[in-house]
Amino acid sequence: VPALAPLLALRQQKLQRVLKQARAIITPSQFAARLHEGNGRFPQKIHVVPHGIVLPPQLPGRPNTPDTFRIAYIGGLSWQKGVHVALEAFARLPAPAEFWLAGDLEADPAYSAELQALATPGVSFLGKLDREAIWDLLAGVDVVVVPSLWYESFVFVISEAFAMGVPVIASDLGVLADRVRHDVDGLLIPAGDVNAWQQALARLQQDSVLRERLRQGIRPVRSFSDHAAEIQSIYQQIAPALP
Repeated sequence: VPALAPLLALRQQKLQRVLKQARAIITPSQFAARLHEGNGRFPQKIHVVPHGIVLPPQLPGRPNTPDTFRIAYIGGLSWQKGVHVALEAFARLPAPAEFWLAGDLEADPAYSAELQALATPGVSFLGKLDREAIWDLLAGVDVVVVPSLWYESFVFVISEAFAMGVPVIASDLGVLADRVRHDVDGLLIPAGDVNAWQQALARLQQDSVLRERLRQGIRPVRSFSDHAAEIQSIYQQIAPALP
């Protein structure tokens, strides 16, 4: 939008002044670090510290449902999240398959209505869930999808899915391509390409050996305490330089 250009330029100038004064710049991903470096934002100050997550005292057990392929989307329901792409791809899968969508239907009612119009048998809109319900949802699915059409900053649901041993199919875009290792712990698919998303979902639906291999490829997730400890270490490193 041309009218926003002067405001964005002013914001960039102010941000550069703030970052110039900073002792350290902490960012959650290599992708974000590359963006900072590409914008001349003092690469020598950048520390990549991936977020940790808080796990429940006990993770729920996974039910034995070998006959139904189950997909989950957990997050915001807005166009840039690409949920419509995943829904259109799901509509082309043979039964039995289920697609569980967790997100606030009231946040963008117009887009939510579009998604509901795209829904086919097997699609369930679960609304906004609390933390316990999200862990229970993850325990019952075979794959989590992150079909974003724009750059994300980190995407906590990837960590949560991996904590439950659930592979992730994500757009091959920005930080998602850093967080999901293609054909190791998930699949990376061109953003917005319904045909490619359908093929990826069908591949997982039909190949239980692949699903298990991707589950075995998932690495342990980072805890919140590890994240906090690294942040504290950075502060301790720069503390002698503080006035």
